[in-house]
Amino acid sequence: MDEPHGGFHLYPDFTGLDFATSAELAASMLDEHGVGVLPGHAFGDDPRGLRVRVATSLLYGETAERRLAALEAPDPLEPPWISASLDHLGEALIGLNRVRRTPGGHRRSTVVPAPVTG
Repeated sequence: MDEPHGGFHLYPDFTGLDFATSAELAASMLDEHGVGVLPGHAFGDDPRGLRVRVATSLLYGETAERRLAALEAPDPLEPPWISASLDHLGEALIGLNRVRRTPGGHRRSTVVPAPVTG
């Protein structure tokens, strides 16, 4: 069997973040960061497992014209709608580390240094 060379979903594991369930994690990503994902338990995972399914197909564009332009681009990160979407996703993932719960169940923000880019 050939090794896969691509796919339509990412399935990251967020074990270690302070969420009780994958549904809570998915809700936080949508409500606090504007990123829609599906909780892992929708695919048979234990609800306490902090995994979500992230579809990548919309990164290529919402119109046939954009999808074709993305497929024909010499650099897959070149189209501005792709790079903007990836930047937004990166900011959301960094933001997940900024929000923690206090022992009483309330969330508080922590200061996390921004990554150095160059």
